[in-house]
Amino acid sequence: MAPTALVDGVTALDALVSRAWAPWRFGAWVFSLFAAVATALTATGLFSMVALDVAERRREFAVRLAVGATAGLVARGVAVSAAILAAFGLALGLGTATLATAAVQSLLFGVPRFDVTTYAGVTASVVVIVAAATWVPMRRAMRVALAEVLRHG
Repeated sequence: MAPTALVDGVTALDALVSRAWAPWRFGAWVFSLFAAVATALTATGLFSMVALDVAERRREFAVRLAVGATAGLVARGVAVSAAILAAFGLALGLGTATLATAAVQSLLFGVPRFDVTTYAGVTASVVVIVAAATWVPMRRAMRVALAEVLRHG
């Protein structure tokens, strides 16, 4: 149209789109990083709580095994106490997340306020983390040395 016009700063459309989306990508990366740290802290905390519960109940487990309880019943006791803690934490966390979603609603594109898929995925992840965090202390509870624990308390 204008043969004497100077064309400067030619940029590909991909580069323009990439620059426009950069702040959103960074925000998603930061949220993902925080989620990974929170997941690691959750797993560590759950493992610590279950391990402490098992350590405090060693004598009880030894007495139960001595009077005829099976290792499976002892393990089930550990698993049930961990499941109760997990259920309480899930209820509190899901309630808080539902309320906090309003604060980040502007960052969510095309995601409803209560996204069933996301909440189901998070719940399944927490259940897997609880199962993994319970496994080691539960194995310790099943292998308790009766005579030593009963003798030394």
